[in-house]
Amino acid sequence: SCLVPAIRFAIPQRLSFPPSTMLALRRSIPLIAFNSYTKLDPVIDRVLLAGLTVGAISHLNYAQRFITALVLVASSGVSTMAFSDLAGAYSGDLSQFRVRFYENLRRMLLVVIPVVVGLSLFAQASIRTLLERGEFTSQDTTQVSILLIALIGFFVASAVGDLIAKCFYALGDTKTPSIIGALAFTLGMGFKIAGVQYWGVLGLAIATSGYTLL
Repeated sequence: SCLVPAIRFAIPQRLSFPPSTMLALRRSIPLIAFNSYTKLDPVIDRVLLAGLTVGAISHLNYAQRFITALVLVASSGVSTMAFSDLAGAYSGDLSQFRVRFYENLRRMLLVVIPVVVGLSLFAQASIRTLLERGEFTSQDTTQVSILLIALIGFFVASAVGDLIAKCFYALGDTKTPSIIGALAFTLGMGFKIAGVQYWGVLGLAIATSGYTLL
């Protein structure tokens, strides 16, 4: 209550925002809309898997958490640093910007390729070591490892796509990656429905990799 008078007199009679703030707000609108739309993804997965065998959702959830953790490592290790590098490189001359972008893309591939090879060869061994205990049986290990391999495309697309999206952000363009991502997500719903009908939970994982790569 003691601060109320000070707050009252600190508020200007007419609110005005600098142009940079308004620009930031306009650029944030496509990102907020896109993120709100794609948050429906887990809901769609659960609806599609509701009629399948018991444990299908749990197996997919384990595989998705594992692959998401790898995406976060790649994003925080490469994409986050790349954004500041790309933003600083852009000064109206796209030739230098392209050089910096391809350099960061090569760094991302140095992270992505070993992970893809490792998952392809050691997915089952990794799941067994990390999760197989208690009620999580060897059969669960097999199912989760198969789904993990099917989601490799999701890992590649998310890691590289995050870098490419930040390239657009460094140029001040938030609409293009948001629109492309929303269109791919919409098509992905159709992919998932078809995948679940033909191959069950494995089809959903393959469809997820497919639409994120798209």
